[in-house]
Amino acid sequence: MAGEPPKSVDRAKDTPDFCQTDPDGHFPDSGGDFCGPVAVANSLMYFAKTGFPKLRPTAATDKAAQIEMINRLAAADFMNTAERDGTSPPRLMAGVQKFVEQSGYQTVRLEQQGWKETTKQFPSKVDIPSLDWIKEGLSVKGGTVWLNVGWYKINAETSHYQRLGGHWVTLVGYGKDRSDRADPLTLLIHDPAPRTGRDPLTQCVKLSALDSGFLQRSTSQGQVRRREARGYYELKGEMKLKSGADTAILDAAVVLVIQ
Repeated sequence: MAGEPPKSVDRAKDTPDFCQTDPDGHFPDSGGDFCGPVAVANSLMYFAKTGFPKLRPTAATDKAAQIEMINRLAAADFMNTAERDGTSPPRLMAGVQKFVEQSGYQTVRLEQQGWKETTKQFPSKVDIPSLDWIKEGLSVKGGTVWLNVGWYKINAETSHYQRLGGHWVTLVGYGKDRSDRADPLTLLIHDPAPRTGRDPLTQCVKLSALDSGFLQRSTSQGQVRRREARGYYELKGEMKLKSGADTAILDAAVVLVIQ
C-alpha cells in the first residue's frame, strides 16, 4: 500500500447508481445476473468524468453510454456474465482489464482479497479482505473498489453461515455515517439491486467483525469449502438483504488502479 489512507472519502454524488434491472438496458434475463458489470460500470463512468474520458462509449446521453458499457463488460469475451449466470472475481477482473486497456489506459493495479474463486492470473493472497487495503484502493488517483457480498443463512445451533449466493456493489466512500460523523467502520455503497429502488441511493453500511462460527459455500465444481468466520465482516446498517438471507458478509473485494 502507498501509505495511510485519508480518514474519509465520498464520491457518491459523482458516481452513478445504475439499477441492474432497468428496462432501458434490455439486458438478458432482465439483468438479474448483471450486478458485476453494472457495479464496474458505475466506477468507470465516474472515471470517464474525472480524467479518463476515453472509457466512455460514444452515445447521446450518459445513461445510453453506461448501458453500452455494461453490455460490453458483460459480453462473452469480457466477463461472460449471462452465460455463467453471474460474475466471479477472476472473470470480473479479466473483463475490466480488457475494457480499460482497449480504451487506451494502463492497469496499474488489479488485485483481489477474499475467499472466492481465484486463478493464476488473479490470485488472492489474503482470505479476509483488509479494510485498510480497501480504503487505500479507493483513495488513490485512478483507484476504485468493488465489494463481493455473500448472502448467508445462519444455523444458530452449529454456528454455521451457509452461503446462498453473492452480489457485487460499488464502493463510493467510507469514514462518515449518515449524520456526517466520523466512523472508520462505515462504508458508502451504490448497490445495483432493484431492492434498493431504481432511483440513486447511497447506502451507509456498517461493518461488524465476526468473532466465531464457520463460513461454508459450494464451489462451481460441486465442492464444499469451509473456514472459520472469525475476522470476516458482516455488512449491517442500511445494507438491503436478499430475500431468504439472514445476513450479508464481505466475501471478497477487488481493487483497480488505472492511469
